[in-house]
Amino acid sequence: MITPSCDSPPAPLALRLAITAACNLHCIYCSPESAPSSSPRYDRISLHELLWFVRSAQRFAPVQKVHLTGGEPLLRKGLPAFVHALAATGVPDIALTTNGQRLATLAATLAHAGLRRINVSLDTLRPHVYSRITRGAQLQPVLDGIAAARAAGLSVKLNMVVLRGWNDDELPSLARFALDHGCHIRFLELMPIGCARPLFLSAYLPAALIAAALSAHFSLTPLPSTPACHQRFLLSNGCRTQCTAGIIASVSQPFCTGCRRLRLTAGGALLGCLARPHALDLLPHLRARNVDGLHLALCAALQHKRHDSSFDQPVSMVSIGG
Repeated sequence: MITPSCDSPPAPLALRLAITAACNLHCIYCSPESAPSSSPRYDRISLHELLWFVRSAQRFAPVQKVHLTGGEPLLRKGLPAFVHALAATGVPDIALTTNGQRLATLAATLAHAGLRRINVSLDTLRPHVYSRITRGAQLQPVLDGIAAARAAGLSVKLNMVVLRGWNDDELPSLARFALDHGCHIRFLELMPIGCARPLFLSAYLPAALIAAALSAHFSLTPLPSTPACHQRFLLSNGCRTQCTAGIIASVSQPFCTGCRRLRLTAGGALLGCLARPHALDLLPHLRARNVDGLHLALCAALQHKRHDSSFDQPVSMVSIGG
């Protein structure tokens, strides 16, 4: 058994919980084309076990943030009650990432349950491009979901995965959409993870070119950041309308120094780094409510951070949770 050493006192953690393996989309950079049709399926970890995981992690180190992912988290039954229970743990920042397809019907309920922030995947504003990227889905439900989330008082952040030759000509359009609709926005470099590795060879666009394309149309004022944080800007159109914008340069400008993010997949695997294949099986600890075993696993996962810019992750994003 590995007996790793840990920080003393431990620095705060950011946890990303994939609360379901199911997804109702098959995006080209996330899900293999051969993946089965994604109606909600059996999830190996119960919401009670996930809540125990968060509370036990709080005994190991301060938990600064819990970010709910999937699959598609809005497919998980009992989600509002789970968000309410998470809020009761005292975690100061609870967020959720969604493809937005079911957001219009759930936004108000989630806000009432205690959710304050939501990230919505929006790679394009053109319906035919959206259908190509998602392999057949419709764009309008996502736009309706964003409007419903704003109406419910949620802080909305848009996530755009930038794909050369697919949507890179829409960078200004997505930025204007964020400005016009009171949203924040993040532009993500494509990562060579799992099924996205072949696509990466033709569609990758580095952060420097993303920033250059935005700077041609908007004012970008850098915001303070830490070594473990992506680039952040105040984006303005010169008409006193502004929003925060981020560029996630996971490939060209990794921000790994001091990273304390840990990912728990819907299958019960704990990952210390998105770019590394090392995974620890937490299911035995979750089933047995083994706090000591869990804390050892957290220590080990934190030691599996990458120390260079390379990617070595054969598992597709839909199975990791982002």
